[in-house]
Amino acid sequence: VGDPAPYGFCPECRAPGVMAERRVNGNAHCANGHAYPRKKAKYASTQIQLAGPAAKKLRAFAQAIPDTDLGEDGREEDPHVTARYGLHATGPEPVASAVAGFGLVRYRLGRLAAFRGAETGRDYDVIFAEVESPDLHRLHAALGDVPHTDTWPTYKPHATVAYVRAGLADKYLAKFGGIDADGQTDALTFSTADRQHTTVPLSVAIGKAM
Repeated sequence: VGDPAPYGFCPECRAPGVMAERRVNGNAHCANGHAYPRKKAKYASTQIQLAGPAAKKLRAFAQAIPDTDLGEDGREEDPHVTARYGLHATGPEPVASAVAGFGLVRYRLGRLAAFRGAETGRDYDVIFAEVESPDLHRLHAALGDVPHTDTWPTYKPHATVAYVRAGLADKYLAKFGGIDADGQTDALTFSTADRQHTTVPLSVAIGKAM
């Protein structure tokens, strides 16, 4: 079976990218004929959903940030940790196959940190909780068997708290400190490029010893 979206998904209509211009920094073209810069392509992704004390504390920190300090994307309303972004899949089947029988994912949310606009060139800072989880690193590696485009050089699991105006992150890092909460899950969420979600179980495969 061929790669369903070798050039990601069109940011305008979310149709799969099917070709790219043969020139440096050439545009990609989707199945509906739209041209778009490849760096703006959208992709499918996978994530684990946070629950319990970890999610509760993350939401509480986000709510403590006044609206006037928020960036355009505001607070994270869906506490999660991305397992792998950049997937070309249009449905959950390749993901389910890659993670069949994986088992529990255990994690710990620790101190808060930030991606600063002064370093990324954006007009906002991203406040996030660092995530410690050997299981997530293994899961990320397993998902590497699914056709994908790496959009970051290294995988650093994190849970976004909120987007604030550039220059304000340090104020809240000093105020909040960290999450310091553990959790675990036996499910993965597959999200298409247009953000349609499907739950994929990580339970032990049938016939595999416990």
